[in-house]
Amino acid sequence: MRIRSIGIYILAIAFLVNPSAGNSQSAILKEEPATIKAKTVSTKFINTFDYDCDYFMMKKGMGYMAANTVLSIDPEIKYQGIGSLKCKFGFVGSPHKEEAEIITVSKTWGNYRPDLSFHPLGISLWVKSSTPSGNKLIINLLQQNENYTLSNESLKVYTFTSTADLGKTDWQQVVIPYSWFKGQDGNADINLRRIVGYEFGIENTSKKPHDFTVNFDSFQQLTSFKPVFPKSAKFSSIFIQLHAKPHEHLDWTETFKAYKEVGIDTVIIQQATRHDKTGSITNYQGTKLPHIVKQHRMIENVFEAANKTGMKVVLGLNAGKYPVKKSDTAVYEKLLETNKIIVDELYEKFSDDRMMVGWYISEEFHDGSWRGWWKPEDAYLLADYNERVAAYAKAKPKKFLVAIAPALWRGRPADMTYTFYKRILEKTPSVDILYLQDCAGRRNIINDDLVVDLSNYFAMVKKACDETGVQFGVDIESFTKGNCKTTYGTKSWEELKLLVNIAGMYTKNISQFSWASFRPGVGAFDDYRRQLLK
Repeated sequence: MRIRSIGIYILAIAFLVNPSAGNSQSAILKEEPATIKAKTVSTKFINTFDYDCDYFMMKKGMGYMAANTVLSIDPEIKYQGIGSLKCKFGFVGSPHKEEAEIITVSKTWGNYRPDLSFHPLGISLWVKSSTPSGNKLIINLLQQNENYTLSNESLKVYTFTSTADLGKTDWQQVVIPYSWFKGQDGNADINLRRIVGYEFGIENTSKKPHDFTVNFDSFQQLTSFKPVFPKSAKFSSIFIQLHAKPHEHLDWTETFKAYKEVGIDTVIIQQATRHDKTGSITNYQGTKLPHIVKQHRMIENVFEAANKTGMKVVLGLNAGKYPVKKSDTAVYEKLLETNKIIVDELYEKFSDDRMMVGWYISEEFHDGSWRGWWKPEDAYLLADYNERVAAYAKAKPKKFLVAIAPALWRGRPADMTYTFYKRILEKTPSVDILYLQDCAGRRNIINDDLVVDLSNYFAMVKKACDETGVQFGVDIESFTKGNCKTTYGTKSWEELKLLVNIAGMYTKNISQFSWASFRPGVGAFDDYRRQLLK
């Protein structure tokens, strides 16, 4: 049973402002680079070559090629950003078995991957030779099998070659229409949905021993996608975490007043429990859960402030962890029993409170390739668990909505991401709303790239929601936390504004994570309030 409306918290299923935003591989255009450039509207960096961490850095070839290749990020010679990829190749001039001498470097994608099939035009790469050269530039796109089994041992290769782009020592832009990539070994036409990586190669056309250095920069996906942003997109809810040290005696009243002033009328408490080095704690008092070392009165404080301000409250449940082995049914059973106790206790304490409007299943899952629910049977097990938690909460006399908030790790192509979410949502009829975490605060992602990335994946997950009767929402990350020795920070309003506009093309259910990085005096909140109230 799905709940359709509670007060003004649940909104109508979001309309799609720009229906052309979905993922469908259009016919690959057979046009010249100048035409491709003229048709380009939105772009996404496949690689900025700004960082030397594993997520961005390319890999050397095997054996002889690895020994004769030196890779580094060059902060001095760059086309854009803070660096470029510097490749020093040592050619021996004696190719094996009469074959051409080619040295390659490559990159395959995991999570936070591009999907080249989105409104496709081609790719763009900037190259700079250290000396004029007649060597051949080779760019390969690497294609997974149709089922995308995560095996990179037998990838199909689609190749573009050029002898013109290494002949000068200034930066040269190489724009390549996808139609120019030719399959090897009789491969069929390229399937952009299944591209899983790329490879750069240099062929020693002189067949003589020599060293050669080339810099690569600004590797981009070119698309014809033109977003149409709504004029009134804004936040309607916010997640709050209840960490004991800053929040145990906090009066939320003034914060909630500020949120209500800008249209945020619902707070979603991330978790009712927490687990740290000191043991397990609850954020509410009166629990009978075992092994609890401390009971705080923080949820009670939230409700007191909510009643003073008219702020609606969605209660998060157990801060549990899904099993590493996704087929481990015993872990799911243990999580379920803990959540049942929490639902019972929170229902008894707060169900009569006029500001309680829902439940949130706090164990977050993701659509990633690493430690993910890749097998259909594992996804069904995950769905069954979420349904049983949601159905238990819905079995109470008072029926509150149930929300989930999976993370958009983008570990598979967009069409398969749609299948993943639909497979789960078809089995969770008691779930009312899905807040998709945009994961836009991670991985040193360039903010403008998100127009392509998020528009593509939002449309596909929304499609899965629409087809299963679940409301689609977006949970925007207002923090930044890269994985390349970058520090935690908060986003500016200009950065958040773009994310709100992207989300607004697909829903009015726009939440954000979280109170810690978006509140009066912190992060972009004050600028956001000035923007709305001017």
